[in-house]
Amino acid sequence: MPLDPPSSNARSSGEKPVVRVLLAALSGLAFGGLALHPSISGTERLTYDLRARLVAERTPPAEEIVVVGITNETLRRMDKAVGRFPWPRVIYAPIIDLCRGAKVLGMDILFSETESRFATLPPEQLLEFARDAGNVVSACHIESGSATTPNPLAAHPSLDLGPVPPGVFVEDHGRVVVPFPDLLAVTRGVGHVTHSFDPDGVSRRYALVMPFQGRMIPSMALSMFTLGGGGPAQVHPDGRLAAGSAIWRVDGEGAYAFVQPRKLYKIYEFADLLEAWNRESAGENIDALRAEFKDKYVLLGCLATGLPFDLVATPVHPQYPGVMVHASALDGLLRDSRFVTPPAWVALLLSALLAMMVALPETPSPMWKAGLSVALFLTYVIVCVVAALAARWMIPVAPPLASLGGYAFLASMYYWRGDRRRRAELELLEQAKQQFTDMLVHDLKGRMGTMMTALEGLQEGLDSDDPGLRRSFTGIQSGGSRMLTQINALLDIRRMEEGAMRIESEPVSINEQVGEAVRDHQGAAEVAGMTIEAGCDRSIDRPLHLDPNILQRIFANLLWNAILYGARGGVVQMNVLARSGGVDVVVRNSGRVIPREHLLDLFKPFTSIAAPGSNLRSVSSGLGLAFCRIATEAMGGTIHLYSPARGHGDGVEVVLSFPFLESLSVGV
Repeated sequence: MPLDPPSSNARSSGEKPVVRVLLAALSGLAFGGLALHPSISGTERLTYDLRARLVAERTPPAEEIVVVGITNETLRRMDKAVGRFPWPRVIYAPIIDLCRGAKVLGMDILFSETESRFATLPPEQLLEFARDAGNVVSACHIESGSATTPNPLAAHPSLDLGPVPPGVFVEDHGRVVVPFPDLLAVTRGVGHVTHSFDPDGVSRRYALVMPFQGRMIPSMALSMFTLGGGGPAQVHPDGRLAAGSAIWRVDGEGAYAFVQPRKLYKIYEFADLLEAWNRESAGENIDALRAEFKDKYVLLGCLATGLPFDLVATPVHPQYPGVMVHASALDGLLRDSRFVTPPAWVALLLSALLAMMVALPETPSPMWKAGLSVALFLTYVIVCVVAALAARWMIPVAPPLASLGGYAFLASMYYWRGDRRRRAELELLEQAKQQFTDMLVHDLKGRMGTMMTALEGLQEGLDSDDPGLRRSFTGIQSGGSRMLTQINALLDIRRMEEGAMRIESEPVSINEQVGEAVRDHQGAAEVAGMTIEAGCDRSIDRPLHLDPNILQRIFANLLWNAILYGARGGVVQMNVLARSGGVDVVVRNSGRVIPREHLLDLFKPFTSIAAPGSNLRSVSSGLGLAFCRIATEAMGGTIHLYSPARGHGDGVEVVLSFPFLESLSVGV
């Protein structure tokens, strides 16, 4: 596959750009299609879950949906009064009575003939309340298998969604668990509570409808939506589901990708409501409690962790109560909110387009391909995240990114194939690496500066009553500022190494410079639960000739490292010591010791030591100490690092030594 030949002139090798781009498109389709394979598609599900969690954080639960929960506390209290779960059916009658004013009451409990050891007890009150309320939706459970009995739901008036469209749905189920006949006859609606799971056992889709013996059966959420005033539902011949004014495109299992809030819906304890109803029967007025359910969508279900049969793994929660899944699906119907997932051909098209974008520029080096791939990778990820947050679009991630990586890999392999040009290729690769680094750093600096300016302007217009959004922007600004600092450090290191940066020295008081640096970092130390102590030597009576701006940057790097890697609750010391012919500045902390074999490497760029349990949430770029060494030496000084600190059993000590020199104004 002719990708990018090692020659600096692509045309000289006989390669045509059209051929290169077309081959890139084919490689994109190949790698993108490979990422769609079931054995690899877990990567896509992972990216889906990450985006779903981001959306969940910004999605408040609908206030018109409430849950009556059978919690662990309810089980404990009911064990004493009634016995262990399951309970007699008449226990649920008071809940139906309290929810008379609700739009709909969804009973996420299977009242089948075979499930209750109390089946012989008369449920007359339950049936009476359900008939009088006229807003109860019972639960059924649909299972795979061949039909053995006639459809017990065929005649129910709430299930007239039409026949199963031929060739649309992948499976027609043949078995169903339904409420006992008397309850089924008096409830207004029936909805299935069967969950849909992906191969990894996570529920990312909700089956709004399921085929059963040639008829479409609505879910609990869809039944509650239609009976609560959302309008009739109907399945079109092409598989689309019309629910009121909304059109929902479901998959072959009748499912759609529902949006799940991070926070749970408002919960009422089952035991509390039962006790309140008993108090009302004794003459107490509980009209205020009844009013809380008026015009609400109420779901009754199990929330107890001690009853794991209805706990569902979702992208947001590893163990999410099934009743909350139905609440989330109902929420999506009420607000017409859903994740839009494009078909597989969209993923393949994007894979081909991204690979073609990488292949289009003629370049002799795979470093440019790698750099362009990284840039497209970051841009594409940002677009996918923004699309999920802004419009609930779940654009495929894994296939396009696989095509980027695959094509970049092929381009690199082709570059290294020619043995006769190996020396020339290595020289070209090094040149391209340097050019790529310089251009990328400069470009990133400009773009980061523009982004930070835009963020500052955007933050001024933020609503102060939205602390979550303000924290998000504050975090972005903090990360951007840190990145900009790292980019500037990298630029300074390169300029110093190349002799393109000048040192403008002037007489400075080292005691004043140390005091200023300590004051600037007191806030960071307090956040980390530490303190900074400054020790000055008043016997120093002559100034040092140094560049104050560069000196403050050296101090800032040393203090930041001392805080980041120091022991929480400890002290960072910064002392000035006079010596013969000069001055020493000593920065010392307490805490972990750096292994001896790493001490010398710390002054090399991009070298850092992992810091588990660090005081501040920060990741070191490995540029700080490298800058300190180069800048200190440029001003005529030296730097040494000791770990453990001299005279101590732990911590790190850095010693800066500066001589009393005359003024400098030289390029370094």
